[in-house]
Amino acid sequence: MTTSLYQNYLQAKQQHPEKYARDLAKVLNISEAELLHARVGQDAVRLNGDIRALLAALENVAETKAITRNEHAVHEHLGSYQNQHLSGHAGLILNPYDLDLRLFLNQWHSAFALTEESKRGTRYSIQFFDGYGDAVHKVYNTDNTNMDEWHKVVTLFTQQDNPALELSVNNPAESSEENVIDSKAIDSEWRAMTDVHQFFNLLRKHGITRQQAFHAVDGDLAQRVDNQALRQLLQMAKNDQNEIMVFVGNRGCVQIFTGKIEKSCLMKSG
Repeated sequence: MTTSLYQNYLQAKQQHPEKYARDLAKVLNISEAELLHARVGQDAVRLNGDIRALLAALENVAETKAITRNEHAVHEHLGSYQNQHLSGHAGLILNPYDLDLRLFLNQWHSAFALTEESKRGTRYSIQFFDGYGDAVHKVYNTDNTNMDEWHKVVTLFTQQDNPALELSVNNPAESSEENVIDSKAIDSEWRAMTDVHQFFNLLRKHGITRQQAFHAVDGDLAQRVDNQALRQLLQMAKNDQNEIMVFVGNRGCVQIFTGKIEKSCLMKSG
């Protein structure tokens, strides 16, 4: 099964050379984690499940490119995995104005290391996935990465076997659309918040997404704006050289940018 899936991946990659792995996985009707699972023994290795120890080991590799994404945004940042605070189900990599992450480690299910050939040469990455097969965080090497330490990390955490992923089928973000929403209670509890960090607890208590919360409350708390508003906001912040914070998150990770915008431009969708 894994061998035939890998062959299907190679065929899809040849037919769609411009697509990223996550998009090729959709073409194959599988999760991205399942695709990487099929690539083990080819250009990928399975890493063992001690996520905290693996993250701690990344402190030694110097600069990397950290990528956190969801269906609507991609956040890339050059930085190092210093100042880690990992305990319980949550963790911080706390470097304001640099690599700044909030980690929900109970969502981190599997990890893989990849070695890929591209037009720019060999590219190395370590990629983490949740229990639904979606990527929560990816780490890529740069020209300033200590590759000796990188290879030590991969060797240390390489898992010799490649057990089944045992992924969950239902996506909680999708199933929550069917929840009965108590708009009055959500509006009241939102107004009672004294700290922005309490918002996550409100979502978890009611089993809703951010978007559902925005729809549930009155317009003085949240209202829809034009789809061009974000582009305009970023350009205004750049023009005025205002410091801003940008949060891009998924179930397992939130990556934070703090600072002034130096360049704002449209990118081609991949």
